[in-house]
Parts: sequence; C-alpha cells; structure tokens
Amino acid sequence: MGIRGSLHDALVHINDALARLGDDAPWALADAFRVLGDIHHAIGDIDAAQAAYEKCYAMGWSPEPGQAMLLLEQGDANAAYASLERGLIGQSWWTLQRQGILLAHLAVVAVHAGRLDDAQALIDDLSGQDERWPMPSIRALTNEAASLLARTRGNASEALRHLYLARQLWTSVESRLHAARLRLQIADVQLELGDQRNAGAEIRAAIAAADELGSEMLRRQGRELQRRLV
Repeated sequence: MGIRGSLHDALVHINDALARLGDDAPWALADAFRVLGDIHHAIGDIDAAQAAYEKCYAMGWSPEPGQAMLLLEQGDANAAYASLERGLIGQSWWTLQRQGILLAHLAVVAVHAGRLDDAQALIDDLSGQDERWPMPSIRALTNEAASLLARTRGNASEALRHLYLARQLWTSVESRLHAARLRLQIADVQLELGDQRNAGAEIRAAIAAADELGSEMLRRQGRELQRRLV
C-alpha cells in the first residue's frame, strides 16, 4: 500500500498488524517493525523510522536495506555500506531470500561511499545474471547504481539513460513511490544538463505524486529542486 497508494493508510495497517502479530504470528513481529521503519522513512519521519529499525534489530532480525538507506540519507555512506555487508552475512532463509535486493542496494551505496570498483563489480554481476535476478526491483536498483556511477565519472547523458530505465521498471510494478523518487533524480540530472523545461515537468509530477502518497520526504526534495529552476 505504501509503495502503490497511501503511506498513511499503510501506516494504519502495519500498526494494526503489530497489535495482532504478538498472538497470531510472533515469528513475523520483527519483520513487521522493519516494514514500519520503511513506511516512516518514506513519509519523512526519520526518528520514528530509526526507532522501528532498532526494534527490529533488537528482536534478532535484519532491518536492511531500510536502515542502510536511512544512514545514507543522513550522510554516512560508509556506515550504510557496512550495515548492508552485515545484512548479507549468513545462510538464513531471510538472508538468502533477499540477497539480490541487498546486493542491488549495496551497489548504490558503494558509489556514494566512493568504492567505485566495488560498485562496478556489483553492477556487472547483477546485470549479467538476468535468470538469477529477474525481479524488476533488482533491475531498477542496478540501473540506479549504474546511473550514479556514470554521473560520478562525468557522463550525465549515460546517467540519464539508466534513470529512465529504472523509472520504467518501477512503473512496471506500479511502484508510485519509487517512480516519483526517480523523477526527482531525473530532474536533478536534467538541471545539470541545462534542461529546465523537462526538469520542471518531472518535479511537478513528483510533487503531485508525493502529495497523493503522503510523502513529506519527496515533497521536501521536490521543493529543493524547484528552487534551482530559473
């Protein structure tokens, strides 16, 4: 619901689930706190997101990749990278089931941490194993990492191409939240290239989606980009 519709409706449902899981399915309680953290983060309530992730971790579960992305947003790319690496340790069902999505996030974080060779190796591995990692979410994140890498290397046009692919993939699974997030990244690159008209259109579309979803985080990012429009 949070990814496709209303974050506040999703918050109501996850809080209702948390109230019942202690009796109905206690084994799922820790993962519910991970989901709660993701919803709070998307809304823009950083303190509540951190508290939920800490509760998840205290109960013996992994709060990744959400906790790492929160650390990245707070400017600590190295801590985010280390957090994701810890999340990939082990042979538990949860680790193996989510390995692809964790590796894709690791590729994104690696670029931010300046570990460009590690990022390239992860991108090559993920993009070269379509049969193993066919999920649109993993392919979208791999394109996001490739875009960041291209931009770091001074190739804004190549970065834009990967962002368009990533947005198409998120849209294909009806992820309005991630599609709006990608619109803002696209606008940022378009502004760098001097394409004010198309950047403005992307920003307006992203802010409209943020309003419908109830994401103050995306609204804030959109307004910051709007201030760069001439």
